Amino acid sequence: MKPRISEIVRRSLRSTPLRGAVMAYRHLGLRSTDVFLASYPRSGNTWLKSLICSSLFGTAMTDFSDTINPVIPIVGFHRNVQPLLKRNGRLIKTHESFRSEYQRAIWIVRDPRDVLVSEYRLALRTKRFQGTLDNYSNYFVKQPILTGTNWQHHAISWFSANSRERSHLLCLRFEELRTNTRQNLERILLFLDITPNDEMLDRAIEQNNIRSMAIRHSEYEKSRGDAIDARIPAVNSGDTGRWLGVLSPTALECLNRTFGETMCLLGYDATEPPNYTTANTQGAIRQPVTDPSGSTHTPE
Repeated sequence: MKPRISEIVRRSLRSTPLRGAVMAYRHLGLRSTDVFLASYPRSGNTWLKSLICSSLFGTAMTDFSDTINPVIPIVGFHRNVQPLLKRNGRLIKTHESFRSEYQRAIWIVRDPRDVLVSEYRLALRTKRFQGTLDNYSNYFVKQPILTGTNWQHHAISWFSANSRERSHLLCLRFEELRTNTRQNLERILLFLDITPNDEMLDRAIEQNNIRSMAIRHSEYEKSRGDAIDARIPAVNSGDTGRWLGVLSPTALECLNRTFGETMCLLGYDATEPPNYTTANTQGAIRQPVTDPSGSTHTPE
């Protein structure tokens, strides 16, 4: 079965010149001291946002809205938000491809096979799609989710940005953040010029385990009256390599054919999930990256 008509219309508009004008407007009013939390959708951005909020305020984030009175807003809703960082800097979430306005950012990338599974479950939960995972895999590869592009072009834009040294980036794999949350949260806070301590780190991790996140997110959805399929969890397990045993050979062939080269550049094996216990994102991003125009950038 196909996506609903409303979803098709929304996704079509994301590929028109009108979207560019809207995005240009949403990026007005940024500061050089702002820091962006960047990722493709379903890659751990909300979890990261919640970890940072717990670190800063000592309490678990209960309002997951990116637009209505947000502590960490999505870009376009940042103008009247209270600065959280030194030198009047704000934390701003984005799912956009890299832009020159993003002078400082934390970028999280996730295995696109797990992104696909997570996005499919969300589409079913929010009733945006009705059909099989095989159907959705073709849709996922070809169409933008919440952005103006697909996973591959989004990833390449951020890796290319790092190689061109246009912005100060901290690049992390979602899988590394899941495997070693404490060490990587400490890296993130130091990047934000926040001095972490053991109590801060322990509290943030405890407040944002999967069970706690799922309960809070479900309560948030109920408070908004969202039309959802409650049989599907609001927050998935967050496991890495969850696609194994879920994606069919047809779906895997579709992803590997389209995203395979970029996946390899990012350290995602075409057949098995890597061992993220010892993975090194900074090492991975030093490989040459080819952008959609065909030019290759090699980081210093």
